[in-house]
Amino acid sequence: LREGLRKLEILGLLNIRQGDGIYIKDYRDCGNLELLKILLRSQGSLSPVILKGILEIRRIVIPEMAALAAVNANDEELRKIKDILETNSITIAEQDLAIHRVIASASGNLFYSFFLNFFNDTFMEYSHLYFSDINNAEKSSRFHKQIFNALKKNDSLKCRKLMLDILLYAEHQTLKNLELTHD
Repeated sequence: LREGLRKLEILGLLNIRQGDGIYIKDYRDCGNLELLKILLRSQGSLSPVILKGILEIRRIVIPEMAALAAVNANDEELRKIKDILETNSITIAEQDLAIHRVIASASGNLFYSFFLNFFNDTFMEYSHLYFSDINNAEKSSRFHKQIFNALKKNDSLKCRKLMLDILLYAEHQTLKNLELTHD
């Protein structure tokens, strides 16, 4: 019981005061990203409402990450992306994740890496909703090359636009495919 209460407290759902009692908190006021992971699967399967919210936040944050990376990327980070693009030993989903990790690191802002790390498991678990369509995989492959070229040119405006465009497209395709699997 104590362990369960402690987990609920960590999730921001309870306030435990020694000698005073246990107080329930409103998850909308006190919840955190760990709680978001639980809510994502709250109905025993993927929650479309929560996934849509995550994709929306990603659409706001990640283009700024890419724009900052264009300004700060160094030769080693560019080489890493080039190596990822040239490898055939990983899936397109793994390639996408690896490129985003390097871009996050290149931004110079640790928050972006932590943000991506938090969602990586969810991303990989549900990446089939997007990457199972060969057209989406090919579009992402072209995008990876375009973002690499924009990063090489330190073109932050182009990086921001490319990232926003692909995220909007991926969000639309993912949600469309999720609806198809729930019908």
